[in-house]
Amino acid sequence: MILKNTRCKVKIERNLTREFKINQGLRQGDMLSTVLFNVILERVMRKTQVNNLGGTLFISQNLAYADDVDMISRRLKDLEEGLERLEKEAEKVELKVNRANTQKSTTRNDNFIELNGNKYERCDKSEYLGMLVTNDNEMKEEIKARIELNKLY
Repeated sequence: MILKNTRCKVKIERNLTREFKINQGLRQGDMLSTVLFNVILERVMRKTQVNNLGGTLFISQNLAYADDVDMISRRLKDLEEGLERLEKEAEKVELKVNRANTQKSTTRNDNFIELNGNKYERCDKSEYLGMLVTNDNEMKEEIKARIELNKLY
C-alpha cells in the first residue's frame, strides 16, 4: 500500500490535471491504511515504553486513539523524557509529532512549558474524542456543550 512510483491525476470539476508522480507515503481513505497506521503507531508506543502493562516507566501515562496521543504526567521531567522517546521512536518509522497541534494543559499557573527546546502554550480547555476537557477538571462546560448539541429548533 506504499505509494512509491504511483502516478496520479486530480479531477477538478470536469477537468483532469496533468499526471504527476508520488514517491512516498501510504494510501489514505481505505481500511488497510488505517490498520497499517494503527499497527505502526502501536509499535512506536510499545518501543517508547512509556506505558507498560498499565504501569508506567516514567511515572506518566499515554492515551492513544487513532492519531491522537495524550501524555499525562505528574512531573514535567517525566513528560519531557516520554515525549523525547516518543519522537525518537516515531522518527524511525518516518512519523512526526505535529507541533502545531500539540497542546499543553496543566493545573499549574504557568503560561507555557518548554519541552525539548520547544515552547508549548497553556491550553485551558481542549476537545479529546468529542469530549471537552478542562485543566480544572470541571464538567460544567462539557454538560453545557452537550445540552446545546441536543437542542432541536
